[in-house]
Amino acid sequence: MGLRCAVEYDYIESLMLQTAAPLVGGCGIVVVTTLVFCVLRIAARKALVALASATFRIGVTSLLSLSFLVYPSVSLGLFRYFKCVDTGTDRVLLADMRISCSGSRYMSSLAYVLIMLIIYPLGIP
Repeated sequence: MGLRCAVEYDYIESLMLQTAAPLVGGCGIVVVTTLVFCVLRIAARKALVALASATFRIGVTSLLSLSFLVYPSVSLGLFRYFKCVDTGTDRVLLADMRISCSGSRYMSSLAYVLIMLIIYPLGIP
């Protein structure tokens, strides 16, 4: 159930948040790690250079950990987007039967899902 009791959203909105949030978090890790690494390298003291290297390793480890934590659930969600079932009068998305697979909402988000398929299931491993 999650947030659905407080906020109304559909499967496509959930999928967009599920795919965009880790990318934003990953970018945040990269920015913070790069800034700390550069500041410590500019100081150029021996102790700080070692700390800069440790900071870089922690940043890379955090980024890889984040990507492998979200990989299974995001990949599954992306592939569930293509599972449509016939209701007799229309084809609807199995994950959210309020969404018609021939509707404009479904078709307009298809490009986004295809890009995320390149980034997550194909790009992370």
